[in-house]
Amino acid sequence: FFPKAWSFICPTEIRAFSSRLEEVLYARSCAVVFASTNNEHCLKAWNSTSEMEGGLGGVHVPLVSDCNHKLSRDYQVLIEEEGVAQRALFIIDPKGRIRNITVNDTDVGRSVDEAARILDALIFKDDFGEGCPVDWKKGDK
Repeated sequence: FFPKAWSFICPTEIRAFSSRLEEVLYARSCAVVFASTNNEHCLKAWNSTSEMEGGLGGVHVPLVSDCNHKLSRDYQVLIEEEGVAQRALFIIDPKGRIRNITVNDTDVGRSVDEAARILDALIFKDDFGEGCPVDWKKGDK
């Protein structure tokens, strides 16, 4: 989830994840979807607008409109007073289980590297049945 289109931090995150889809997500058999409370027309316009003009410049990740706030409420990330979603990342496994939730202050961007590290730790745990200690990285014992 991201708070809103045409903002400062949101496009940096979406572009960062989009530019590393192959390396970070597809290599781990993952998909990504970005959702906000903006309407679909706003999101389409934002994505088709160049970066120089404040848009996304045509990223290749799904941008989902949650203008009725159902998704944001269901995942408990809606800031009711503002009508926007919190900056939240959910890692959901193929069985539909939520395996990780990260919620940042709306003014603090997320890290693609940290998302990759968490994915690797979950994959390791599933493959080997072992937990991963603090700061664990792929390749650690």
